[in-house]
Amino acid sequence: MSTIGDRIKEFAKNKYGNVSALCRELGITPQSLDPYVKNRSKPGHALQEKLRNLGADIEWLMTGREPSAQSQSLPDNIEDIIKLQDETIELLQSEVRLLREQVDEYRSRVRNLTNNNIVLITNAAATPPEEEE
Repeated sequence: MSTIGDRIKEFAKNKYGNVSALCRELGITPQSLDPYVKNRSKPGHALQEKLRNLGADIEWLMTGREPSAQSQSLPDNIEDIIKLQDETIELLQSEVRLLREQVDEYRSRVRNLTNNNIVLITNAAATPPEEEE
């Protein structure tokens, strides 16, 4: 079973490449994180909060257990996700309007062609054939 230190190192490697880069993001020195990485101490509330703000799953970090579906919260950037979805919807609605305009234009062209063909056929039917000499 992995330890808190192992999970801190795993989080650091997966998200930042190494522990030193994680320390830079946390705003602390590697020596300050060393007691936790070497399992001599457990991260307190302040460090846990900093790690949470960087995207660490604190339940997993502290216990090794994956969080239950009920304890998972919405992502911190939910507002950004909603804004992006709204922008996507607006873009799609704009594309739908453009496509409707194109369909209307094609329908108009087809109507004009159909009307022109009807006129040509009517004129051809009304014109007597020329007599051969």
